[in-house]
Amino acid sequence: MAGKDRFYAMCEEGNGTSYMEVFDYEGNPIARYRTDPVPVLFDVDERNRCIYGYSYEREDCFLKFNL
Repeated sequence: MAGKDRFYAMCEEGNGTSYMEVFDYEGNPIARYRTDPVPVLFDVDERNRCIYGYSYEREDCFLKFNL
């Protein structure tokens, strides 16, 4: 997902855990976030510093994570 100043990528480790990495547009890593559950679909609200997502594990709700 591309934001105004950064881009965001969901990554999976070999042991089945996932995390989100944040990079600037020069390719420098900015942050890494672990989420539980892992959002399959997500969008980042940079102004309010949060991630909104959806996970098939919790079909009845949307997820929100503060950055």
